[in-house]
Amino acid sequence: MPIRDLVRILEATTARARETRDPELLLEAGRQAVAAAICAGVAVDGTLHALTLEPLLEQGLLEALRPGETGSFLAIDPMRTEALLEGITQAVTAAERVGRRPVLLCSQQLRPAIRRLVAAGRPQLPVLSYAELDRSLTIEPVGVVNLAVATV
Repeated sequence: MPIRDLVRILEATTARARETRDPELLLEAGRQAVAAAICAGVAVDGTLHALTLEPLLEQGLLEALRPGETGSFLAIDPMRTEALLEGITQAVTAAERVGRRPVLLCSQQLRPAIRRLVAAGRPQLPVLSYAELDRSLTIEPVGVVNLAVATV
């Protein structure tokens, strides 16, 4: 998260802190406050090349989201986790093959858990929530993430 506009970040997190002490929710409030700067850092010529989660997959992940001591996490089995990571890798690779530098878009509730999940294998993949999108950008869909199907 860019910290150039620290006043705006502090105002947003302070306002949110009146309602909650959850670090993830405070972080998301700060991110929304500087959403334009976050988007500008990943957009190419005013265009955001976006990967999205398949709607039923996103709904299932929202249902599997659980709070934890170190933040929210996805309570899904290891095989489904692997299939999700492989699906993300396939979608990113396909977008990169056609010269796009994609970002992964998901719901605000999922963003922290998804970011932690992909950080080890794809630390440079930006994960943004729909709430962070800057209205001045053109959003160009470049792919949809599905669970990868194992081929035998």
